[in-house]
Parts: sequence; C-alpha cells; structure tokens
Amino acid sequence: MGWRYRKSIKLLPGVRVNFGLRSMSLSAGIPGFRTTVNSTGRVTKTFSIPGTGLSYVTSTSGSKRKKNLDVSGALSGNTGPASYNTRFRSSIEQSKEELVRKHNEEIKAKALEFIQNIYGNSDKKIDWRKMLLSDVPFDDYSMDEWEFYHARAENVLNGDIDTYFELVSMLNPFNDLLEYGSEFELGTEDPRMMAVHFKVNSNHVIKEAKKLSKEEYNYILQDYVCGASIRVARDLFALLPLRHIIVTAIDQRKNILSVDFQLDTFQTLNFTALDASDTIRRFKHRMEFSSVAGFSKVEELEG
Repeated sequence: MGWRYRKSIKLLPGVRVNFGLRSMSLSAGIPGFRTTVNSTGRVTKTFSIPGTGLSYVTSTSGSKRKKNLDVSGALSGNTGPASYNTRFRSSIEQSKEELVRKHNEEIKAKALEFIQNIYGNSDKKIDWRKMLLSDVPFDDYSMDEWEFYHARAENVLNGDIDTYFELVSMLNPFNDLLEYGSEFELGTEDPRMMAVHFKVNSNHVIKEAKKLSKEEYNYILQDYVCGASIRVARDLFALLPLRHIIVTAIDQRKNILSVDFQLDTFQTLNFTALDASDTIRRFKHRMEFSSVAGFSKVEELEG
C-alpha cells in the first residue's frame, strides 16, 4: 500500500481546508449538512436528519478551473451573484425537506401495508351443511374439531341463536383482532343477521402515522377504521351462516362508522386488491368524514 499525505486546517467553526498530494478541498457545514468542494472539480454534499439515521449524499463534477474558482470564492466569502451562506442555507432547507418527504412516504407505505393485512386475512370458513352430513373429519379438521362442529351443525343450520352465541363464546373469532380493536359486542334477535360494535384503537395501531400532516393522518385513519370493519364482517361470515352483518366502529364514545355488509355483495370482494374506504361505499353505511376534521359522529344503522 502506497504512502498517503493528508493535512487539515481549521479556518472557522465548521470550515476546514484539506490538503493532499494531488488536490486540496474545502469542507464546510453544520450538523445535518456538509459540503466538500475539491480542487479537481468534485462537489460532495451530505444531508442528514440528526437522530433519525437518515442521510443522503450527492456528488457532482465539473471543470477543474471552475471548481478551483469556487474554492477560492468560498474561502473569501463570495461565490458570485448569491453569497455562499445564502446558497448554503437554501441547500440545507431543500435537503431537509427532501429527507422529510421520503421519511413520510415510508411511514405511509408501512401504514397502508399494515392496514391491508388486517382485512387481507380471515378465519377459515366453516361449511355447516357439509359438517352435518359428513360422518368423518374432512379437509384439515382434527377428530376433536369435527366432533365439536358436527354436534352443533344442525342447530346452526336451523338458526338457533343460542348456539350462535355459544360458538362465539367458545371460539372467540375476534381474539386475533384485539391488536386492531377492542370491546367487541355482538347482538341479534334474527338468525339471519348480527350486529357488532367495537372500539377503535387508533392511538395504538397507527400512532406512527401521527407524524404525518393532519390530512394524511386522517386518510390513513379512515382506511384503518374501514379495514378493521371489513375484517370483523369477514370473520363472522366465516363462522356463521348469516345474510348480513351490521358493524359499528366507536371512537371516543361516539359512533364514527356504521355499515351493513350484505353477504351477496361481500362474496364478490377481492380482498387482495381493494381500497377499504372505497369498499365501504358499496354497502349501506353512515360515515361523515373529511380530510381536515376526520370522523364526525353518526347514528347507528338499524337491523
């Protein structure tokens, strides 16, 4: 390995002149931004947001003569029509804005991916008629599972509401939804429908999105509430032979969404490629929402 020579002289706080065997350079900057102008014509800028781990580096080259003049100008405090300090501050602001924008895009992408996973999965649908007629376990049911469902299949198909609630109590279909909502309550007097209320846990589930603008956060909140409501209906349709399910989402002791999911329309949904907020509009619903104010209180739909 060959010998190298490097010397650095501090001129001012944040400003250094670096000497090498073949070139010299001027480095200047503050926390979050540093510019290095090399006598060979290369300009390197490093932008970062302290504490986030985010950084961005650009490097450009030009004519050696022009860059040499830029180094001299920077040392003298004058680089042309605009002062070096003015251009320096402008570059800092533009770079910070770009880093913040990219960081916000990452937050939005992760939030939307998380929301899509809420309604993209569901419990396995139970075929109650096949469960009643089969004398042995089928598909991937164990003997214990088959005996449990087989013993209740006739009551379920006859619309016995007590059996409905027994299944909900023993199987707890919303147990894997506690990450997305809480305080699930079910009620019905009609074996063809079910009403479900649940509390929105937005402060816990999408808290990272609060770093975004108010409008961006509200749109993500809307998708989250609609997506969680779709998942509630999807799990309940998988468990019971219902024709429609009314799901009401509650936040801060007020109803913010009430939607009547009809089975015939619900079965046509492509859960891998849907927009949660747009999908809600395919069903009878009550939702007052704006990007500025977010959700407003609405009345619950009647069965």
